[in-house]
Amino acid sequence: MQKPTCLQVEAIANWLLNGETGESSKTIAGVLLGGKPIDPRHPYDPDDFKRCYALVELIPAGRELFRYGMRGVSPNWEELVNYWYELCALWVEERNNPDRRAPKLYKRMKEIAVSENRENTINIEL
Repeated sequence: MQKPTCLQVEAIANWLLNGETGESSKTIAGVLLGGKPIDPRHPYDPDDFKRCYALVELIPAGRELFRYGMRGVSPNWEELVNYWYELCALWVEERNNPDRRAPKLYKRMKEIAVSENRENTINIEL
């Protein structure tokens, strides 16, 4: 995988300190920074997805770093990367719903999910 530039590292660091983060988006940040997730998290619902989407969209060339970096992180990430643009389109379509729900995105995420193992901590080995 291509290494992030200094500006990309700075953008990710600022996002980690000041952005809306979650376990799955922290997994992306760790991988983009060159880490190897010991226990990778993936988004389980649209709220998780929006944080991942925001991080990937934050940095120039972030999509390509994301697509190459996240492949092979876990079976779920492999599938999410395969369908990333479809999921992004659903998020963009539903993100301004008055009830703040994204049922199409949630349904599609559940169809794609490989397993439902979820724990409370994340470990990234650098």
